[in-house]
Amino acid sequence: MITEILLFPVHAYCPSLTFATASGFNINLVAFFLCAICVFYTSIGGFKTVIWTDFFQFAIIVTSFISVYALGLRTSGGFLSVWNTAVAGQRLQVFNFNIDPTGRDSFWGYFLGGGCSFTAYVATRQTGAQKFLTLGKSTDLKWSVIYTVISISVVHTLCVFVGLVVYGKYKDCDPLTSHMISKHDQIFPYFVTEIGANVPGISGLFIAAICSGSLSSMSSNLNALSGVIYKDVLYFFFKKELSDKSGSGNLKVIVFVVGTLCTCLVFTIGLLGEIFSISLLVIGLTQGPLLGLFTLGILFPKANAKV
Repeated sequence: MITEILLFPVHAYCPSLTFATASGFNINLVAFFLCAICVFYTSIGGFKTVIWTDFFQFAIIVTSFISVYALGLRTSGGFLSVWNTAVAGQRLQVFNFNIDPTGRDSFWGYFLGGGCSFTAYVATRQTGAQKFLTLGKSTDLKWSVIYTVISISVVHTLCVFVGLVVYGKYKDCDPLTSHMISKHDQIFPYFVTEIGANVPGISGLFIAAICSGSLSSMSSNLNALSGVIYKDVLYFFFKKELSDKSGSGNLKVIVFVVGTLCTCLVFTIGLLGEIFSISLLVIGLTQGPLLGLFTLGILFPKANAKV
């Protein structure tokens, strides 16, 4: 519950900042409407809506990133130029085997830190577990994990390559120091609006992709939270078994209440620093112990409670 509550405002702040940067609208107003839309369709549509919106949103994300990457390459001199610039700027430290845990980039940081983070995300969080439980056979579950790994790998790879293009464009002229943007979080939206100034629709497609990725995570957060609160907290206070209709009504109310709480938290995120650092901090503080608890229960059966 703590994980999902803390991650919801992080997921909501990213598209709000992007939209506000590109359009000039007030970021708090954008965040409010974005959260309201997410709470509405999650409470009305339920789990099936979450699944289908995830599917279509993934397609929008991939299409947008490929378009932005292709356009960025065209304005940056091609792939080799971008790659050589990244190598010269020491931005590709993948095979740095330094064991110093305080280093910014290293192979062990990616392998151990990224591996634990991804395992916790897929295997221990309720957002993933409840989707696995909807599958009829273990074979389907295994294939869903394979599809998940492939899909997330594609998105992360696109993010890396787009990031290299952004670095190549601004390595000699930082938009932050030149006061074109007010915080580092705005550099990507600013990059898209600059390279897509003469390409109709590219900025809108990019904003749609960012909103899609965030709405997908936000709706999963809300759906997971409502299920846990209903089944593991409130269910014990009911004196009799509730019908499916009553249970569904309670879940919708929980989604609305929790969504309202999380929306209020969004307005404080911008005051805490850069969004990427906040995201890593929340994931490390919450998903780390969660993965540890599951690992303890799997490796040491005596640690499990007897019901």
